[in-house]
Amino acid sequence: MPTGWPTAAAPGAVRKLAPDTPMREEALSHEHGLSRHTVRRALERLVAQRLLVSRAVPGCASDLVRGR
Repeated sequence: MPTGWPTAAAPGAVRKLAPDTPMREEALSHEHGLSRHTVRRALERLVAQRLLVSRAVPGCASDLVRGR
């Protein structure tokens, strides 16, 4: 995982992310022991719920600027 990325939190812990924090499928799937397909579907649902913003570059980013 690239330097500066959030590290794994304790199971069940809530992690607050700064706006524009990158959330990459591969890193999330490895961190949580899930398939990339499962992570991709979860990210798509969060984008649909407007909790994440999909970027033109690969991956999603947190969008907490809007006060969510």
